[in-house]
Amino acid sequence: MSAELCQAFDEAGVPRGYYNRYDRPLTDCTWAMWPDGDGWHVFYTERGIRHPEARFDDEADACQQLWEWLAWARKPKG
Repeated sequence: MSAELCQAFDEAGVPRGYYNRYDRPLTDCTWAMWPDGDGWHVFYTERGIRHPEARFDDEADACQQLWEWLAWARKPKG
């Protein structure tokens, strides 16, 4: 994951444990961007299931998707 995206998450106050930068094992209730061959998967993992899941050929596109999903997930509901 790009250093710029991690910095943007830090500046936005997103806790580091809320997302996975593929540098540690996947855990439940975590948004993740994961490399797969020559592409990237972006997803939320819960009880070992990845959902939603999107695949991208370009790392920048995957970063953008993760940013958008995390922004949506952190919006106050109600």
